[in-house]
Amino acid sequence: MEKNELITEILKKEIVKALGCTEVGLIGYTVAKAKPDDVYSIKEIKIIKIILDKGTFKNAYSVGVPNTGKFGILPAVVGGLLGNKENGLEIFKDIKYDEELEEFIKDKLKIEVIDSEVYCKVYIEADKTYESETKGSHSGKCIPKTLKEAYKKLTLKDFIDYLDDIPKDVINLIKETININNNLSIPEVPEDFINLNINDDVLNVMVKKQFQVFIIE
Repeated sequence: MEKNELITEILKKEIVKALGCTEVGLIGYTVAKAKPDDVYSIKEIKIIKIILDKGTFKNAYSVGVPNTGKFGILPAVVGGLLGNKENGLEIFKDIKYDEELEEFIKDKLKIEVIDSEVYCKVYIEADKTYESETKGSHSGKCIPKTLKEAYKKLTLKDFIDYLDDIPKDVINLIKETININNNLSIPEVPEDFINLNINDDVLNVMVKKQFQVFIIE
């Protein structure tokens, strides 16, 4: 694969749409993948056990969870039970938080922390056992080893050369990340945003506003 094609392929695989902190998103998404399809079975939950890598546990422990007004792992779990797994790391999009469900779940939640790369596994004991796993990245989408090895061999010059001729679809993807990042900026992002330097006011605002984002894993 040609070098520019390789960089483009990596970018497209690694830029992931997310709502809020990716650690609570990982938890909510994995819970959503495991939860019973039948809403009545959720009311039969006896235990929810979550196995997390230590980095995810640390970062999710006290971070805000979108659309809950709360912080930490418990609302991330409840948000996952309320969310649609098809939303991926935007799992908390459009949910209406349920305080009664939180009260029901809180004494049933068990957490185990392990030394691992990005990892979340969820077991739910209800009318039967449900489980799901997300590993390797917050979205669970991993780059093939062959691509990783080829990417590691790229030089700084390869990336500089790439910047001289960025594909249109990659530019559009970057523009979308800017627009989604909380509409990012005032004044409006100019068409030649790719040429902004670190002193530009627009770029400074882009760096500061980090609520709804595309993340590079």
